[in-house]
Amino acid sequence: MTDKKLDITMDEDLELWILLSQAVQCIGKLRESELRQYGISLQQCSILFLINTVISMGKEARMHEIAALSLLEKHSISEIIQRMQKKGLVKKIKDDLGVKVELTDNGLKTLELSLIRESTKLLFSSFSAQQTQQLKQLIKTLRDGAMDLLHSSRKLSFP
Repeated sequence: MTDKKLDITMDEDLELWILLSQAVQCIGKLRESELRQYGISLQQCSILFLINTVISMGKEARMHEIAALSLLEKHSISEIIQRMQKKGLVKKIKDDLGVKVELTDNGLKTLELSLIRESTKLLFSSFSAQQTQQLKQLIKTLRDGAMDLLHSSRKLSFP
């Protein structure tokens, strides 16, 4: 029996895609490992950060706003927020406009602890200030280009 395979030519786009995917996976695993001590996932940490950011901008953190900023679907955000509410990190408040989400004292403390980020600080410390700015701009260009290709009407005001 012969093993079936497809001959694939490694072009620049494919190599970049593989490298980017590997980097995202590795950095995600580093952060997940770091966040485990606080009892939250990387996704929950991101949502805590987004809620805090929205509130810091003087807005109410509504479910649709959190979904838009996180680039997740509303039903996914609803499930994540429900799990976070069970952990005592957030509370949902229903009103005439829908549902808004607020951080609890425990959520604020957990967010504060999660911002220590030793792994990413160590990882990114190898970049110069100029390299950091270049990488940031390249990643924003990739994100925005992908959103255009997805015909997304979402416009991210953050970061």
